[in-house]
Amino acid sequence: MRKPALLLRRLFHDKRGLSAVTVAVSMPVLFGVAGLGVDTGLWYAMKRQNQSAADAAALSAAYEVIGNHTNVATDLTPAASEAATRNNYGGTTPVVTYPYSDAVVTGGVKVTLSQTQNAWFSSWFPAFTNFTIANEAVAAVSSLPPVCMLVLGLNPPPSGSQNASNAVNLAGNPTINAPTCTIVSDSDSSSAFYLQGSATINAATLITPGEISHTGAAYTVNLSYPARTSSPTPMQAL
Repeated sequence: MRKPALLLRRLFHDKRGLSAVTVAVSMPVLFGVAGLGVDTGLWYAMKRQNQSAADAAALSAAYEVIGNHTNVATDLTPAASEAATRNNYGGTTPVVTYPYSDAVVTGGVKVTLSQTQNAWFSSWFPAFTNFTIANEAVAAVSSLPPVCMLVLGLNPPPSGSQNASNAVNLAGNPTINAPTCTIVSDSDSSSAFYLQGSATINAATLITPGEISHTGAAYTVNLSYPARTSSPTPMQAL
């Protein structure tokens, strides 16, 4: 009579095989957590890639606005979609908002991207069947004051190339006083704007595909907007 009771007591205190049972019960959770870590890394990499696509899409749409193509459906969305696709975006059609304004930007272009990605490894958890990756970018569109001085920057024939040195050349102590105007030197020379001595330029901004150079330390340039040097094809932006 005592033997069955003894066997039952020994069985109750026997812990052999407990680790195997614990591991077996925990395996789905362990696989799920590990899979979630892998999927999170993949989602993060895709989000970074899609951010580049969003940036390119916003810039492309902004260029359309600069060219006076402002219809969201027929102009901006196709431009944004093409730019996003070229940057490996594979989600839904970009959502373009124009004009867009916030605390920093007024009259800009906002592009929102959304892409649903499957949960490959973390699908052990029913709540993680897929994940939506959202990105957005805003491009500000600012209108500069009108051009009141335009220098073509062409060399004399026979070359006629667009790299004339000292295209805008101020020597001595002259002053250009045009605070509400944009001045353009369409030369790609390193001295597209060349200031000597105590020359002074008061303007809204300076635009050139070249550079601004000077001799001496007494020159003065007062601009309402930062100068745009190394700016490609400024004539096309006017």
